[in-house]
Amino acid sequence: MPSPPARRRRLTTTVRLFDPSLASNRFVVAAFAGVLTAVLVLRVANSDDTAAQAAGTALAAAFAVFLAWAIARELDPDRPAAASVAMAVALLVLLAGEPRLGAVVALLFAVRIVAGTTGRAPTPLDLVWLPGVAAYGGLSPGGVVAGLALAVALAIDAAPTRRTPAFASALAAAAGVLAVALARDTIGSDPQAPDTLQWILLAAFALAAAALMLARVAPPAALGDYSRQPLSRARLRDARRLAVIAAIATLGWLGGPAIAALVGLSAAVIAVGLTPRR
Repeated sequence: MPSPPARRRRLTTTVRLFDPSLASNRFVVAAFAGVLTAVLVLRVANSDDTAAQAAGTALAAAFAVFLAWAIARELDPDRPAAASVAMAVALLVLLAGEPRLGAVVALLFAVRIVAGTTGRAPTPLDLVWLPGVAAYGGLSPGGVVAGLALAVALAIDAAPTRRTPAFASALAAAAGVLAVALARDTIGSDPQAPDTLQWILLAAFALAAAALMLARVAPPAALGDYSRQPLSRARLRDARRLAVIAAIATLGWLGGPAIAALVGLSAAVIAVGLTPRR
């Protein structure tokens, strides 16, 4: 992804923009549009959904595919092919249950911050709106874990420099997600036994997660969006660990439905962990 214009760069270093000159970026836009159109047509033709309901389902599917691609790019920025595989895996994961896209968005930012793929720490504006993203995760069961993972990511990023605003943002994120979860009564766990498809996907996830946790992280060739410096191998390793731990914690929270609830994260881990390296 490209560096934003200088003015936007001062406002945020957490949001990454698209560069239409990159084939991988053009591909994900085409995939988003293709999934949106295909699901919309199928829902209108083969269900009793209203047009609005069909459009909502189609948008959710398209965003799930996009988020799988985006998280895979954070976990393995040197392999666009793995991100492409993640999009296909996401379509399969969507068959296993209901996605919780708010939780997945929180995890995307958590992984991005820990991996340091933008090359810069969050800006003051980022530190204001990111706690809101974390709190939004608390609206759904299992999203509590995602919101807390974002709070942890903010704290991890702040630790080396001991930036007080960043620590305050991390505390606000944790407090926000817990407050929302308590208010909406989503904080309690209610694990459910996996069905057949969920068992298959969980087995694939377990193999991929083990590969990510145990495999040596190669020195990344990718550069930070803003710093234009090579990414940190240690930070990429920590981002992968955070992703796997968050998924396992959500599994304990929700049981089998967790694999679909965190569709973007689940698909990204499976794709990055199991796609053969050349």
